[in-house]
Amino acid sequence: MRRIVYNQVVKMRTIWGLFVALLVVLLIIRPGGVTAQTDGARYFPETGHWLNGEFLRAYESVADPLLVYGYPITDSFQSQSCTQYPCLYVQYFDHVRFEQHPENPPESHIIISSLGDFQHTMDGTAVVAAIPSNSNACRLIYQDPQKAGIPVCYAFLKFYDTYGGIAQFGYPISEVEIREGRLVQYFNYARFEWHPENPSGQRVTLTDLGQIFFSETEDPIYLLPNQDDNAATILSLQVHAFVSQAVIPPMGMQTLYAVVQDQNLRPVPNAQVIVDIQYPSGYTISYIMPKMTDENGLASISFLVPEEGIGTVVIHLRVDAASLHTTTVTSFRIWW
Repeated sequence: MRRIVYNQVVKMRTIWGLFVALLVVLLIIRPGGVTAQTDGARYFPETGHWLNGEFLRAYESVADPLLVYGYPITDSFQSQSCTQYPCLYVQYFDHVRFEQHPENPPESHIIISSLGDFQHTMDGTAVVAAIPSNSNACRLIYQDPQKAGIPVCYAFLKFYDTYGGIAQFGYPISEVEIREGRLVQYFNYARFEWHPENPSGQRVTLTDLGQIFFSETEDPIYLLPNQDDNAATILSLQVHAFVSQAVIPPMGMQTLYAVVQDQNLRPVPNAQVIVDIQYPSGYTISYIMPKMTDENGLASISFLVPEEGIGTVVIHLRVDAASLHTTTVTSFRIWW
């Protein structure tokens, strides 16, 4: 019986070791597949992506593109989630997706994807909010003259009219609904949210439909920053932590790895990692990893597991870099 358990533990360690190696490779891999365009370009250090040519002109055609579209979360690329050939070139932003249609007239080469329609279908039916719509603060908007118009009211109507109306958001496709305790309204290209906790003038926000649709349909490699520009600003940190052995006996050697990245999944070198290890008995020991993170954002430390009973060891990590900090937790199990 003891030999069977030992063989199972050895097998788990082997599988875990392969997983760790694969995870390290995936975390430090470079992005690829972006397109290069000319005729004007703008780099966004906040996300590590470029806007070029027609995509840039479409983005800058509105008065407040950051509010209406958000930051670019990819470069432009040829989407593989299409139903036609050749696939369209697209570019994703926080709130929207741009599509390039060279067959259209020049002023319509870039159009906004109907992500509001998609999200409304995905979200299904919901309770319609009891909001009076027969006042001067509301307006019926008709997409089809043969069908009833849909009211857009109050702050939603002001936001709709101020930031582009039908051209930027499309027609309303729902009345105001209650979703997870929040008032929302769907349009062809957008979903409005009401945030009464925000300051005055900032209470209407747009759902991150670009991010949601991307996560459902595209390869996440396109989210990785374009590393042709090394001047991206570090706005936030994230850390991934894992151990070399998920199961280990007392007096075994364990190795802890930490991979530190910025908001663009770009490796963060020279980050300091502080570790608190809590054993099943309650015994806790702290370490500062002896070396800062390297050029791949990777740091590690090896330590001897003391004589402890069977149980879970919880590891808390704190990372400090560029006047920022973040935390995470990982664990392993002691087994005889």
